[in-house]
Amino acid sequence: MSKYNNEEVLKWKRLYERFGNLNEASKKYYKEFKINVPPNTIKRKLKEFIGSNFNTWYNKYKIMGKYSWDDAKSWKELYEKLHSYKAVEDHLKEDGNIHGPHWGTISNYVNNYITKVLEVNYDVWLKQHERSRRERHKIYSEADYHYWKKLYQELGSLKDVRDQLRISAKENPPDAFTIRKGLQKILKEEYENWLLENAKYSFPVETVIYWKTLFEEYGTLKRLSERTSHDAKAIKKSLKKLLGKNYDLWYERNSKHHERKWVIEDAILWKQIFEEVGNFNEVKNEIKHIYKEKSPSASQIRKVVKRFIFESGENYDTWIREFTLSDIVVTIGKMIHKILEFLFMENYKDKGILSFYEISPNKSYRVDNSIILTQEFLNLTKIRIPSNIRAINFDYTITSRLSTIYRKFRKGYHDNSMMLIIITLFTTIKTFMIPLDIDYKYNIKIINISEFLKNFNYKPKIREVVKTIIALANKAIYSPSSFEELRTLSNNFYRKLIIKYGVRAEQQKDFENFF
Repeated sequence: MSKYNNEEVLKWKRLYERFGNLNEASKKYYKEFKINVPPNTIKRKLKEFIGSNFNTWYNKYKIMGKYSWDDAKSWKELYEKLHSYKAVEDHLKEDGNIHGPHWGTISNYVNNYITKVLEVNYDVWLKQHERSRRERHKIYSEADYHYWKKLYQELGSLKDVRDQLRISAKENPPDAFTIRKGLQKILKEEYENWLLENAKYSFPVETVIYWKTLFEEYGTLKRLSERTSHDAKAIKKSLKKLLGKNYDLWYERNSKHHERKWVIEDAILWKQIFEEVGNFNEVKNEIKHIYKEKSPSASQIRKVVKRFIFESGENYDTWIREFTLSDIVVTIGKMIHKILEFLFMENYKDKGILSFYEISPNKSYRVDNSIILTQEFLNLTKIRIPSNIRAINFDYTITSRLSTIYRKFRKGYHDNSMMLIIITLFTTIKTFMIPLDIDYKYNIKIINISEFLKNFNYKPKIREVVKTIIALANKAIYSPSSFEELRTLSNNFYRKLIIKYGVRAEQQKDFENFF
């Protein structure tokens, strides 16, 4: 008889639906009932309890970061009252949590909660609850401006003026930018001196240090002012006091007035690519075809990803240590891939087999080599292939780190009709476990390069070339002469690859025609 009954499992189900995280469900269960149940046990019992719909249910409530679905629900309700994500952010900070979620994080969680949990059309909901055009562009009078001026002379900061307006009006007050513009209209050229004369701000050092961190991420005092509801000049004066003579150099280094505002979806994509390639320069190279003339620099990518990780509740330093690869290892990986892709194409060209390189099975990520299954290929391979498989995708990797390899399972390289074979080039992975929430996991295999050459009928001459290249790549990590030799070979093989088999776009078109 099972140690846990359905009543217990049902409690775990409700906890997961609240917090979207098995670890959190386990902690909350222990806190309430003083019974320690490991997350894996919870997941296994839930899978038995829910049955074939488990994956759909699990992914529906899954959430990343430090906030829960309960948080998202409360933020949704606040938005329905306040009609602005910025107002929700400000409301949360009034409770004393100055490091609370940014309005962009709030909107992302609410969007996911409404779409995934409530299964409601987000755009329809937003239209119902956002401010009307009239409310968003409320017209203030000169009398309002003079009242704001009086309040500022009493209180000494734009934030305090805004807070006072909220208390007295019991509705959404104008933001700091609107108040500033109103004061500028009535004070005109006297505004700057008047503001400094009447300012009464004095902020804790930890608050100013936090502003410094935010400026290094956002790059403008205007955005920092909007984020904190404090006057830009007050922020600037505090930062100058904190940094002293180093302020000008620091400001110039971190200022980015004309930088594009990258969205959360950009940050998520760049983070995923970094976890694959281990280097921000390589992320830049991977995505430059997406953004073209607006393509971000490696430095911009790093800052946006860092901010995203910080706001998601993860530890950036831990993350960067886990996934960073040295420049030389990244470069060697790129060079060796070009060679192996060409040799793969060469190995099958005379055998009536449809082979490809660098195609995208899912219109997003590119896999290294692919084959459309034919009887000719089935006669050559020693790997058992299910009858429903129509194509095999091959992905080479220089890392043996399972956390990185596991991410390949979620790239759309395999499904009910496609198999994914991951080939480790430098090491052998003897034991691994494919996560339970991966669909069609039996269509994934991880093998080393020797097993690959043996089981996929490589010609003896090509097999020897592959072995030589792998040995050279290992030496290239510490030998400059081997590194240059590998670079020359890689460039030569890549030219041959393009000339003989065409560019990636042609490969993609051919694959789609046959698949």
